[in-house]
This record gives sequence, structure tokens and C-alpha cells, in this order.
Amino acid sequence: MWIAAYLGTFGASLLRPGGPHSGWLDTGGLFLQGIGIVVGVVSLATLGRSLGLVPAHRGLVTSGVYGFLRHPLYASYVLADLGYLLQSPRLWNLAVLGVVGMCQVARIVSEEKLLGTDAAYRAYALQTRRRLIPGVW
Repeated sequence: MWIAAYLGTFGASLLRPGGPHSGWLDTGGLFLQGIGIVVGVVSLATLGRSLGLVPAHRGLVTSGVYGFLRHPLYASYVLADLGYLLQSPRLWNLAVLGVVGMCQVARIVSEEKLLGTDAAYRAYALQTRRRLIPGVW
């Protein structure tokens, strides 16, 4: 799980600029990255001391953005990464984000397996249905 945690968290540092550019792709990419940063900052502020790289029960956080999504910090990574991909649409970047995305899903599954032993988390999961993407998963 440590490999997935590190690749999921830091793998995007392997992204490289390049590819075809257009004004609307750059603008859309910057917009998504900005939203990702805002969601990430709000998620971190809400999460507080419950933050960690690998799954552990550090206390249940259900308020703020965690009332809408079970993993809003990971959602912020997705937004920022997709924004970067819009700005630099290269096959390399798509491959990097594919690996990063698989690692994030592995982290989510691992966290939920661990936390699923807690009755309070199971109730939270029933109330907050979406893990990562509103209306999808």
C-alpha cells in the first residue's frame, strides 16, 4: 500500500508540459486546477489531524466537504490532474495519470476496507453515497 500511496500522492510530479495548445484548453485547464486547489485546501483544513498517506483509523471526519464526498481530497487531485492534462495533452501525461488514478482507487478501496469495520463509518458511507465523483462513484 505504501507504493500506491506514494505514487497516488506524488506521481503527478512526473507530468511534463507539451502537446498542442489552444486558448480554451489552457483556460479550462487552469480553471480545473484552480478548483482542484480550492477543494484540496478545504479538504485538508476539514481533515485536520486525520490526514495520512496510508490507511489508518485516525478519527471519522464527516463535516464540510466530507458531507458531500467520502474522499474529496482525492477528488481535488483528479480535478487538478485533469486540468494539467487539458493544458499539456501528451500520451506520457495520460499514462502517468492512468497509473496515478489506479493508485488513488487502490487507496480508496483499502481505506474503505479498513474503515468499514467501524459502525460509524458504515453509517456515514450509507449517508454519503459518493466516494470520488459526485453522481458517479
